[in-house]
Amino acid sequence: MRKLIFLSIVMLIGLSFGGEYDNLFSKPAEFPLYTDRTLMDMVPELESNLNNPEFLYNYAWKAKEEGDYSSAVNYIEKAVALRPQNPFLHFKAGQIYLAKGDNANAQKHFEKALENEYEYLDAWHELIKIAPEYYYNLAQLFGEKAHQFSREDLADIAIEYYNDYLEKFPSGEYADGAHSGIRDMELLKSEITSQKKIKKQREQQQKSLAEKRLAQRREMEEFRTTRRRFVGIFFNTFSPTENFLYTIKDDWRDKCITKRIYQKDLPEGYIKQGDYDTVNAFGVTTLSEFAIGGGYFVGPFILRGSIIMGRSSLKRTYLEDTTVTQPEIIAEHDTVIDDSTYHAGDIIQYARISRDDIPVSV
Repeated sequence: MRKLIFLSIVMLIGLSFGGEYDNLFSKPAEFPLYTDRTLMDMVPELESNLNNPEFLYNYAWKAKEEGDYSSAVNYIEKAVALRPQNPFLHFKAGQIYLAKGDNANAQKHFEKALENEYEYLDAWHELIKIAPEYYYNLAQLFGEKAHQFSREDLADIAIEYYNDYLEKFPSGEYADGAHSGIRDMELLKSEITSQKKIKKQREQQQKSLAEKRLAQRREMEEFRTTRRRFVGIFFNTFSPTENFLYTIKDDWRDKCITKRIYQKDLPEGYIKQGDYDTVNAFGVTTLSEFAIGGGYFVGPFILRGSIIMGRSSLKRTYLEDTTVTQPEIIAEHDTVIDDSTYHAGDIIQYARISRDDIPVSV
């Protein structure tokens, strides 16, 4: 069963070499293959292209396809001699030797190809056919890539190659390393799975938050454009807290004992005349006000309204810069009953003046 799974993975890898895995493993440049020319077509050009590695590779490959392994080996070696560090030519030389049945020389060229391009997967898969001890090296390569790209599929392939090595060399030189590599890959897979779960949860949270915000925006839009709703109430109060100072105008000072008036000090609303300079001028007690209101959404607009109520002990409240004119003086007498300033029984002359007629300035 394990072999069946592994073969499926290998098939998937083979299909992936031309696509996804090209971005993960490096691969050398390849010479183009002359598909429209036969070996006989190329014979007349051979002498003039003995220093052309591309032509020599094509000539050798055509010879191999026609079963002329002697010519194939001869000319692929000439091509390799011209480009000794070229991993592609070594790989093709290895394939020609392998087709000929010369595994020793095939292995030599595959190893040389990998010396110059370690991630050359085509060379690795040809090499393990004749040298299975290299399963360990190939497993390590896939393990490195699994760590580099955090890929579970690469970790699974590495595990399979480690197992292939252990199957063929259970007590081999690298058996302990293979067991350790398998544990490392399993741990990596667990970490990747955890990271995926965390990432998925985060994505779900972000998606849920985005959907919630979208729903809120839609609800707000519907609220503003299609419904009339009571949106709130407010309440406030007012009461004077400062002792505002007022001064009687010059042309009325002879009629008033007190020349300055403090709002909080005004008791009963009378002005008393005489020679007493300790009597208050005229009175204001308290002023208070409160309001209550609310509002509605009508389309995109808010309509607000309020009711304001207030009270004062006076008919008229004097505010800053208020001027009162046209006095009406009514002479009267009164008897002081009990006052700390006067003596009981004193006769006091006073004048009652309309509060609307006292000239006051701040």
